Amino acid sequence: ARDLCTRVNHLAIMGLHAVLKRITKESLYTATYRTLDELERAMPECDINVATFCLTAFPVFRSGKGIPFYHMQSYEPFFFTDPHVVALAEESYYLPLNKIANSVWLRNQIKERFGEDVPIVNPGIDLSIFRRKGRQRRGFKKRVICYGSNLSMKAFPEAIEAMKIVFKERKDIEWVVFGLSPLKEQSDEAPYTFIQGIGHEELAELYSTADAVFCPSWYESFPLPPLEAMACGAPLVTTRYGTEDYCFHEENCLVVPPREPKLMAESILRLLEDRDFADKLSENGLKTAQGFTWDKTIDKIDALFKHKLSSAEKEQTS
Repeated sequence: ARDLCTRVNHLAIMGLHAVLKRITKESLYTATYRTLDELERAMPECDINVATFCLTAFPVFRSGKGIPFYHMQSYEPFFFTDPHVVALAEESYYLPLNKIANSVWLRNQIKERFGEDVPIVNPGIDLSIFRRKGRQRRGFKKRVICYGSNLSMKAFPEAIEAMKIVFKERKDIEWVVFGLSPLKEQSDEAPYTFIQGIGHEELAELYSTADAVFCPSWYESFPLPPLEAMACGAPLVTTRYGTEDYCFHEENCLVVPPREPKLMAESILRLLEDRDFADKLSENGLKTAQGFTWDKTIDKIDALFKHKLSSAEKEQTS
């Protein structure tokens, strides 16, 4: 943390990367357990030990080094299809770690499933990058933007179904999709321009040109694209489940149920057709985004770390 003079070990997604590298050579189970054992042995001495992924929670706990934290980024059993790995992910939430949720939705999941009430520390965004920039409009077309991924939970097939309706209703649409990898789903009825591996500065410029940004995911846990779009003044349509911390229906965005392409399309069309309403959402979204900075995130994490360190010191001296 910013002013915390302690040694913090941060064990995150690199653990997953190590697992995936082994899968091509060994069975999934052998690769997983071998990698977790190696991570445990490689754990450095530290005062604070933080896992941010369900599998790396195990070596953090088993190492006995530092005060163990588990800054949960989502309900990760949803990410897997292999029942053994699903069970392992679920088991991570029973570990006696100092748990932190990154969203209201995740906190509620942990409370409902495991009976544990945990603090929330939201992520932040860099407002020096994600801010409203000059909107350079080319031609007469309305620009609709979304993130695209081949992961089922990101719901790109539903995005296509929604945009088919939008294209059918209006002929002045330009659909732009950004993402990390080329997309499998294509449709002549809903053509899109795909931008791969866009940087943050360029993404902020893209958001700033949007007449509507939409996010169709089945569920998330504090997704950043909707908040980034708000910070750039883009009118937003998003789904529920994971956006409760900052998305408020008809106040700063439109919120629709997941897996409802028709409702998603109707909301996109509403933003395109009612510019006064869209502008109201944009202005309120800008105000909302100002409250989610990395400084605030660091301050909250800093306070949690200091509290646990202080408690540990009192126990040692008592």
